[in-house]
Amino acid sequence: MTNYERLCVLLCGGPTAYTPDGVAQWRKAGRYGKTPSVGSFIYFYSSSLGRVSHVGIVTSANQSNRVYRITTIEGNSGAGENATAWRDGGKTIEHTYEVLPEQIGGKNRINGFGYPRFGEDTCTAEQLVLQARKWLGYLEKATPDQLEDFTANVGDNNCTLFGKWYGDTVGKPATYTCAQWCSMFCCYAAYRAVVEAHDWRTPWYEDEEGWHFRKDGGSICRDEWLHYGGRWYVFDGSGRMVTGWYKAQEGYYYLAGDGALCTAQWVEDDGKNYYVTRTGLMATSCYVRSEMPYVPGKWMYYWVGEDGAWIPKWDTDSPDLRKYYCAT
Repeated sequence: MTNYERLCVLLCGGPTAYTPDGVAQWRKAGRYGKTPSVGSFIYFYSSSLGRVSHVGIVTSANQSNRVYRITTIEGNSGAGENATAWRDGGKTIEHTYEVLPEQIGGKNRINGFGYPRFGEDTCTAEQLVLQARKWLGYLEKATPDQLEDFTANVGDNNCTLFGKWYGDTVGKPATYTCAQWCSMFCCYAAYRAVVEAHDWRTPWYEDEEGWHFRKDGGSICRDEWLHYGGRWYVFDGSGRMVTGWYKAQEGYYYLAGDGALCTAQWVEDDGKNYYVTRTGLMATSCYVRSEMPYVPGKWMYYWVGEDGAWIPKWDTDSPDLRKYYCAT
């Protein structure tokens, strides 16, 4: 079986660009539902278009008091005041949603989830998430040049590496300029996960101690940071990839379950919420502004204490930013 054939097994059909086609493919295979799971494809409904119009990959999904907390990685997305930024933001970014089960499906913002066929012949959910994480921060290009560079040649013409891959794969080269690159990104991540799962040349390997990374010269990473595939990882003295909190001289960093450094996001640990900044450093004794305004022109500011934990009772929409720092 070729890697492309494995991809088709994983996706219950070939890679798709038009999001309604992706939904139809999952439905036909009986693998479309309303329950989030790690590695599932999350589809979003647009009331203005009257159809599903956006897709991402679920990286974590938890339920507490009936509320689903879902973290995703989405291509052609973004953050900002623009209400459409979530589905046409020109960037690969991470989002978090909190919804009740009855707020999933139909014309709700979250329409449903497609469930890939994970297994020995394809890949694992964790491998898919790892590949998706590698492209966080990728910006679409002005022209079909420097497509592999994350931040070079930035523009709003929807030119991406994912579109070029899709066009080359399905025989439609012009699709590298297609605005539907959110779906192309998900399919590309799925393909790379399949390749990595069946390519023994990968520098990553796992043993009873955990994951390790072998350098070109044969030695493994020890007591050092590694920038690989657009993401940062850190290894302890035994060469084991670190997950969870990592203490450095300047403070604490948080490494996700796949080892990738978490940046510019909230993380939950032992029942408490913490914010890690754009550099990955845990914010302490400061405010953190909400991603979106709760009403036009009004943001909520969340307070994190000396230990970095969020203290809800000190949240406000009118902080004294001359006196208190606001983390980014």
